[in-house]
Amino acid sequence: MSALIYKKRFFHPNHLKTAISNYTHIGYIATRPGAVQHANKGYGLFGKIRPGTLQDFESWQEVARLARQISREGKNMYRSVISFQTEIALELGLTDFPDWQQYIEQHIATIAAQNQIKIENVCWAAAFHNEKNHPHLMWCFGINRKQS
Repeated sequence: MSALIYKKRFFHPNHLKTAISNYTHIGYIATRPGAVQHANKGYGLFGKIRPGTLQDFESWQEVARLARQISREGKNMYRSVISFQTEIALELGLTDFPDWQQYIEQHIATIAAQNQIKIENVCWAAAFHNEKNHPHLMWCFGINRKQS
């Protein structure tokens, strides 16, 4: 069995229900059971919807509206999962929310490059789910601006 499990999929932006489906997906990853939540917010979502520093969002709906808008513009929003076996996550030092935030921040440029997206054009949001046998990060990423 592989130490890392990575899955990625998307719904074609021309499909009638893609925009609302992407909106709903953001809510799901932010609020589902097992999502590590921010204090006093009732959801766990972080990422970058514009270049700069890592953000904790005011609301998951703010991010969901952006995902919906990007889909309506005909751009793909990719849904991804990065999952490790518990033992591997511990070996990598992925033990809590900040560790997972740092992990994805370190690897987002590689992921963007592999998807042929310039890093300055990537927007993304993620939630850490501390599942017993497979801690994982569920996230959504896409192109926020026109690529030059």
